[in-house]
Amino acid sequence: MRSLLNKHGGNLKLFITQAHALIAYSPSRWSKRLPSNEIVDTHYKVLTTASKIVPQKYRTENVVFGSSDSQKLEIVYPTEHDDDAPVIVFIHGGGWLAGRPEDYVCIAEQFVKHGAIFVCIGYDLAPKASVPEIVNQNKTAVGFILNKFTKSRGMYLTGHSAGAFLVSRILEVDWVQQLQLTSNPIRGAVLLSGVYDLLPLFQTSSLNDELRMTEEIAKQESPMAHVGDVGKHCSSMEVVHVVVGENESPEYKEQSSNYAKSCKDVGVNAEYKVIPNVDHFDLVENLMKEDYILTEVRKLILSTTLS
Repeated sequence: MRSLLNKHGGNLKLFITQAHALIAYSPSRWSKRLPSNEIVDTHYKVLTTASKIVPQKYRTENVVFGSSDSQKLEIVYPTEHDDDAPVIVFIHGGGWLAGRPEDYVCIAEQFVKHGAIFVCIGYDLAPKASVPEIVNQNKTAVGFILNKFTKSRGMYLTGHSAGAFLVSRILEVDWVQQLQLTSNPIRGAVLLSGVYDLLPLFQTSSLNDELRMTEEIAKQESPMAHVGDVGKHCSSMEVVHVVVGENESPEYKEQSSNYAKSCKDVGVNAEYKVIPNVDHFDLVENLMKEDYILTEVRKLILSTTLS
């Protein structure tokens, strides 16, 4: 304890603040299914094992959109689809430090078997890339996808954890002006257990060591600072679901609730949902299941884009 306190210059208040944030923003500590030292490895094993099967069942395509091999798209196509098929975009989590798009294509099946095209975005990870660079890479990726599927009758964005943060930053973009369109092609979004105020992460040295955020960057890159732009460009969307698991920290729930409320306050049809009996990890794992409660969200996505 004394050595840890010395690391913080003897500042007890700072030590307590950072220790609290470390626990609050470590999702593995809140799972009731498995010990914290097992849940992350189990999570990735579930996803990677299931994802290996998808290319055997559906046509897939790997497309590099940026300046590095990590900036790529993993695309899964339905067996049969119309030229104007809806596009579902998923952005993976991993704390901006881990994750590969090919490990998340297992989520695709619940969409592609109903005629939608599924795209998972890959991006450079920290510390190679800064948070602002990761944000810009994902905005570039969505622009690339919109230009690739110009006939699509609508796009939905989904993201988990760090991916939910990235989706929220994509919502602020004026795609109508940027791509010279007549209306916003993004019909809605599902944000799964994201962080929308980065200051607590900046204030926690062990979480920020590889992200390398300054306080100014943490403030500038926080989605809460860009809600006004989301209101300008997303008021016509069917819905923005801001979702969190029941077995997550109060801080994760508060962040999601605050972001949904702020979006609603600026005219966005945002809904905050707490999914019962799931943690940060099976919140997204269960998207592979037909009978999952978020299946209703999937049905909404497909009904609106297919109508």
